[in-house]
Amino acid sequence: MVLNFLEDKAIPRSLRQDIRRSNYKHSEPAKSGRVWRFGFIKNSGYPFAKSYSSLAEVLADRDLASLGDAYINFVYSLALSNRTGRSLGVKVKGSVLAQALRNAGLRRYLPSGMTKHALADAAEALIVYAWLSRVVALEESVRIITEAQEPAEGLTQLLVAASRKTIFS
Repeated sequence: MVLNFLEDKAIPRSLRQDIRRSNYKHSEPAKSGRVWRFGFIKNSGYPFAKSYSSLAEVLADRDLASLGDAYINFVYSLALSNRTGRSLGVKVKGSVLAQALRNAGLRRYLPSGMTKHALADAAEALIVYAWLSRVVALEESVRIITEAQEPAEGLTQLLVAASRKTIFS
């Protein structure tokens, strides 16, 4: 299936021009949207969102973890606001995210000897990547955490959902 993605108005003009200059080709449509060989996720709406070839690659991306930090704090705050009935703004502790990553069975994809901070970064990277890839919506993330017995358990469930639904190129 050949698509003329250089005419796709969802792609910023400057990126289309870069693509034309470098003669990149696209791959077949993936389940969660088209992924081009040069590594951007089509239809994510975010030109910086690149594709990854493995779960381990996502978990190791520090830049993605930085965005994930803000995203997971927002999701967690919304979920706790739903539970309490009042607006809250909270930060998720790194130790809670690190434990959720272990409980989700994702620790095996990372090198040994990582700190709790690095494990928390990996959890943040996966959660925001699932959102950027449009496989786990914001509303679904909030619902998962809100409905869990404990918010920390909800983070584990969210990581499991993100790892199961994410498709790699």
